[in-house]
Amino acid sequence: MTITSKYFTIWKSSGTKIVSKKTSAWLSAGSYKVTTTVTWKVKKRSGGYYPSKTTTRTQPLVVAISTATCATTDDAKRVKTGDSKTVVSWKLYSAGSLDYADGNHEDWRYALCGSDTQWVWVTYTDGTVTDTWAE
Repeated sequence: MTITSKYFTIWKSSGTKIVSKKTSAWLSAGSYKVTTTVTWKVKKRSGGYYPSKTTTRTQPLVVAISTATCATTDDAKRVKTGDSKTVVSWKLYSAGSLDYADGNHEDWRYALCGSDTQWVWVTYTDGTVTDTWAE
């Protein structure tokens, strides 16, 4: 089986469509309705493919506000090269604090849960993540 397309559409609880045919989205706290659509095809033994099939599923989604104020090591693993400071703050549950800056290069530290002496360190170059580590 080969998946040929996958996407979702999101509506607010009021019925307003806010996301259409996307594979990822950022949502604020609230209630939503999500329709997921997947299209696939199956290869024949003799070569070629059977006709494509599509499945659609609609379900509710509730996004809650996080009360976390520190990051775990698993949270730190979610930070990827190219993420912006806003995305990192969201992933690590903290605005962080600037530790060192030199031209386009900045090192920020974010609180690591369960420790007052350990941090999640993130290096930004030109406003995007280039390196991350926990110590």
